[in-house]
Amino acid sequence: MLTALALLLTVATAQADPLCNAPGVLAPIPSSARVLTVSSVACTLVTCAGGAAIPAYAYAALVSVETASIRYRDDTSSPTSANGQLVGSGQSIAVCGPTALASLSMIRTTATDATAQVSFYVRQN
Repeated sequence: MLTALALLLTVATAQADPLCNAPGVLAPIPSSARVLTVSSVACTLVTCAGGAAIPAYAYAALVSVETASIRYRDDTSSPTSANGQLVGSGQSIAVCGPTALASLSMIRTTATDATAQVSFYVRQN
């Protein structure tokens, strides 16, 4: 799984961050996984239904969209159902760096709420 995450981090980083490609190992943060409901109002990793504070020392998150599509932005602007990066059901994005984790905002693109699984990771050198 870490190999898949490392590959994903090099291919689909939500925000350009020079540390994303720095050497090191990403390790899962125990008991940090959560299931978010992304609805018709833009929400963050903290404010989406099912969200909670971003774990201390979290460096990256893998967000896997399970149902419906979402759009996201990581530039402190809110996405709309027609504006932002599109992530379809069954797709995942990797979010690297504390700024991107805090700024990530998501919204559903259809009348159906989306479910997203989120796992957090810490860098270990």
